Amino acid sequence: MSRHYGLHHDTIKNTIKEFYSHTARWRKLGAKINSRLFLKLCSIEEEMVSDLQKRLSSGELKPTFSDLLPVSVALDNTSRQAMRAREDVEQVNPERPMITQQNYEDTLAAARKRMAELKAVASRPTASDWP
Repeated sequence: MSRHYGLHHDTIKNTIKEFYSHTARWRKLGAKINSRLFLKLCSIEEEMVSDLQKRLSSGELKPTFSDLLPVSVALDNTSRQAMRAREDVEQVNPERPMITQQNYEDTLAAARKRMAELKAVASRPTASDWP
């Protein structure tokens, strides 16, 4: 590419890095969309099952396997796609937890409180201290 387009090697490397980062963001977005779609399909399937149960109880309908098959297939496919997308995202760019100043201060205060409690317990007289 360097010879063909007359570009510097660093320019090519930076472009590839940016493309990789851009691709990872799109994969993450795709995983979120697939997860939401999966949840919506789960809800639709539950509503269909509930409706079919009501209609079956009233004698209005005799459901068959084919009534649920299209939704079940879509649900299964979406579930697999969401899991695959999540696995890709986690492998590409795992998210690190964000530690805020407040988290740090809370942890420090809790540690100081615990140390004070331990010192208070250690300074109490024990049965072996009595004459």
